[in-house]
Amino acid sequence: MQSATYNDAADVTTLEVAVNNAADAGPGQYAFLSFSGIGHPFSISHSDASRGILTFHIKAVGPYTRGIAKLAREGKLTLSLFIGPYGSLTVPLDNCSTIILVAGGIGITPLASILSFLADPSTKRHPLLRRVLLVWTMRGRGLLQVPKLTQQLADAQHQLGAACIQAEVQIFVTGRTKTEGREMTTEAPSALSSCEISGRPDFDSIFAAEKDAAIEKGGKNATLAAYICGPPPMMKASSVAASANNCVIHSEVFGF
Repeated sequence: MQSATYNDAADVTTLEVAVNNAADAGPGQYAFLSFSGIGHPFSISHSDASRGILTFHIKAVGPYTRGIAKLAREGKLTLSLFIGPYGSLTVPLDNCSTIILVAGGIGITPLASILSFLADPSTKRHPLLRRVLLVWTMRGRGLLQVPKLTQQLADAQHQLGAACIQAEVQIFVTGRTKTEGREMTTEAPSALSSCEISGRPDFDSIFAAEKDAAIEKGGKNATLAAYICGPPPMMKASSVAASANNCVIHSEVFGF
């Protein structure tokens, strides 16, 4: 293991794992990690093939991940097993003109890897892709205090723009008092502070607007895909809206 850093504001442990096959990690994949005997699957947030490093962001949401956080806080976290990467997207990225990524909380991890893959100039360009929208919902701003994660997303947004692919990030912070539009915060700013919106997303309006825009630009050949990961209520609401607007859907849920 290269490094382990615990972030108290987010209750997230960031792991950088040195492996020989980092270049094999594809978008949305996962690996089995073990710190105390039994291995568990964790989504790969980022793959750096040049350094041979895979990055994981693990939130303390259950007994096993709370144990990881405790050991990381104490500087005692030791990785005993790595197996992977595994998994594949059920909806290929290649044939999409608009890609909508919908994340709830730590469900951002597999979607972050998809966004970085799309933006990476060393990967095969996707000739039909014209727009990528990331919608990320969270109760509080804790996850925005994980600098490696927010910088990764901001860098990917910039790289997509440089490749003439429209990229937009919308971050809905649902735990604050709802106000009109975007607002400033007294907490430490993140690389994505300008993308923050107070309140809950209206998935019906979001997907309808994306469908209309895609058809206006690409006509009947426009293809929309939604990649969704997060809590079941959010996944259900966004999946219903995506289906109603002719999106093909890849979704996953996890947590321990």
